[in-house]
Amino acid sequence: MQPLTIARRTIAVAAVAVVAGSLMSAPAQAAAPTKIRDRAMTVACRVDDGSTVTRFAVARSELAGTEALVQVAVDGDVQLEGYGTSDWTDSGFRASVALEDAAGGGHVGSAGDAYLSGSYRVTGTPSRVLNRFKDGNIRVVEDHITTALTVTDVVLTINGRTLDNVSCEGDTVDGYLFFTAPSSYVLRGGFLTDTDCATQNMNDLGLFGTMDALSLSFGYADTADSSASSGDLDLTTGPWSGEFAFNDGTGPAGTVPATVSTVQHGDVIRSLDRSSVVSERWVVTPYQLTITADGPVSAASATCQVYGVDATLHVKTGKLGS
Repeated sequence: MQPLTIARRTIAVAAVAVVAGSLMSAPAQAAAPTKIRDRAMTVACRVDDGSTVTRFAVARSELAGTEALVQVAVDGDVQLEGYGTSDWTDSGFRASVALEDAAGGGHVGSAGDAYLSGSYRVTGTPSRVLNRFKDGNIRVVEDHITTALTVTDVVLTINGRTLDNVSCEGDTVDGYLFFTAPSSYVLRGGFLTDTDCATQNMNDLGLFGTMDALSLSFGYADTADSSASSGDLDLTTGPWSGEFAFNDGTGPAGTVPATVSTVQHGDVIRSLDRSSVVSERWVVTPYQLTITADGPVSAASATCQVYGVDATLHVKTGKLGS
């Protein structure tokens, strides 16, 4: 149980709820951007006592309220567990949580209670994380400022027994989320799929990504545990030649010369599925993909029939639920 960083989670949950609500009731025109702010504090405490580990975390959020979580595990298996709320002041916190018997993976009955209290103060240097990105045509901004807390005067009890050697850490997070609400949601993406490969001295060939960011890996059939892999390759600009990373089974062992090329191998297939609310466009392009690579004993090669798939999803959000 890691520190809760409840502000991030609260903002994410709020975003999902707001987006879902806007998709069900948005007007035909674009709505005003959504802005969500939250301030949260988290304290997570731990006690290691031989094979027994006790964890007790509390948190508060201006948007989500408060919570408390307790786990007692023996040899990695959770034996006691409980969830509840917590009380906070400007300088302290406390929580009393009813425990349940969690042995065997189920909550099978009452097993006492746990108590945590302590004091805190803000002492760390603020650290800011700013992310800007797009989800389809929705613009998103996430801004978090995290500052460490110093936690003192801690008391942690399980069924009336006070635990010693309690270690605690905490932080305060000021979070901000911004996202736009366009009248239509448009999402574009692509992937690569293969149907058949003829290989020489190559096994377990894996192809990943898209034609402009293809990565691959394979094992050498004539050398036990040896393998090679590539980084992202852009094949839209023509054939690629360079070096694959080589692994001899014990770890990285240099590189091997390699080439990768594609040629269109068939007609482009286009598909459109449309309703009054949602439309999906699919463009499938067949390619012949050729791979060659030197090896520790002999070279390896493959010729594959692959398909580059580009998809576009368009949702008229104003018509959802109508």
